[in-house]
Amino acid sequence: NVDGGTISDQVVSSRNALGASVEEVKEFQVLTNSYNAEYGQSGGVVLNVITRSGTNGFHGEGHYYTRGRNLTASNFFYNTSDDANFRRAPFHKYEGGFTVGGPLIKDRTFWFGSYEQTRQATPLQLTPPGGSINLTQPTKELLWSARMDHKLSTNNILTARFNVQRDLQHNLLVQIANVAAPESLVSNFVHDHTLNI
Repeated sequence: NVDGGTISDQVVSSRNALGASVEEVKEFQVLTNSYNAEYGQSGGVVLNVITRSGTNGFHGEGHYYTRGRNLTASNFFYNTSDDANFRRAPFHKYEGGFTVGGPLIKDRTFWFGSYEQTRQATPLQLTPPGGSINLTQPTKELLWSARMDHKLSTNNILTARFNVQRDLQHNLLVQIANVAAPESLVSNFVHDHTLNI
């Protein structure tokens, strides 16, 4: 559950939408057993997440993480190859994002936004009959959300949160061994949009 709304598929009891980015989480609760009937259709664990909201002061933060091939150990097969054209497949990971929030109407209406993007390329070694081929499997993930809170009374708050997740993956092996040719690789695109009020 995110901000009180379920993100589980009602048929197979698995997650069918994005929850929240790590920077956006204010607090969370993990229930492993003996939970109330309100958390039906759960066979193992229930995770409740509350996202951050704006305040009377403007605030924000950012983060960036990077890792390249030069920080990764080489494996045995790359080091023993005599082929001059056999090069180690590149690897990289870049992750960055920010959060920002503030008041729209002091003490009444607040806004909050979150943006996060991850780019990663992992090595993939194929061994088709023609010889060994090194490729990368690039992944790009984009997460962003916008939240608005309005204080109706001392005990009641109206909250609306819109969330977008986009995942793009290329050069995937699907039910095929590594002896496949590059033409057998596929791409996967996932676009989720959720609105909780």
